[in-house]
Amino acid sequence: VALLLSSPLVFLSAARITELWIFGVITEKGSKKWSKNALRTAEVCLFGVIAIYGAEFFEKFLAFTGAVCCAPIAFIYPSYFHLRLCAEGLCAKLLDGFFILIGL
Repeated sequence: VALLLSSPLVFLSAARITELWIFGVITEKGSKKWSKNALRTAEVCLFGVIAIYGAEFFEKFLAFTGAVCCAPIAFIYPSYFHLRLCAEGLCAKLLDGFFILIGL
């Protein structure tokens, strides 16, 4: 129940970005109310259709996302930030470089 009731919180930020792309900055309050509601309804329906028909491909999508994102998060970014911010000796810099190469 909590997951269903919290979905508008996750959706609202993305919906506002698409509304800004489509309608631009709205200066008059309430002028595009029904258009924004129709856009949000269409987005939710589209995501529902994608969820229904894309469920069988979700495992492959999740594996691809993990393969692309986990190596940079685990190896490249921490080593790069350490190298840029606080690596002082040659040994520390070489170790950071080694972990960056592993992540690539």
